Amino acid sequence: MKISYIISHGGADTVSVEHDGGDNLTLKFEPKYKGTVTVGTSVFTVKNGEVKIPIAAMPEGKIHPKLECEVGVITVPPLTKRCREVIPNETDAETVKRLVMICHLLEKRLSKQEETLSQLVEKCKGHDIFNF
Repeated sequence: MKISYIISHGGADTVSVEHDGGDNLTLKFEPKYKGTVTVGTSVFTVKNGEVKIPIAAMPEGKIHPKLECEVGVITVPPLTKRCREVIPNETDAETVKRLVMICHLLEKRLSKQEETLSQLVEKCKGHDIFNF
């Protein structure tokens, strides 16, 4: 199984899940940090944004992986292991709150940029050099 994440604002968000029936769980992170992922009491090395974890080495039940890399400790969404099956958990309330906050901040930034662009367009009107 392969799970891909995008890391932003201190957290990792799941972007794709691929089932391959293999014996390993591969976690891929973008940006491609180097570091370690802790799963239960085991620590695995992340190289070029990717780590392979033997499913047999994972504890049963709910798992809270943590990525430690050059930008700090990144919270990875929880997983559940049942026998040889690993299931990504549904989005939890903390993830939803974080994503809503990111959207709010991006909307504020976009609004400010649109205002600045409007002012620049007004200043450029009537000048042949800018074809306005």
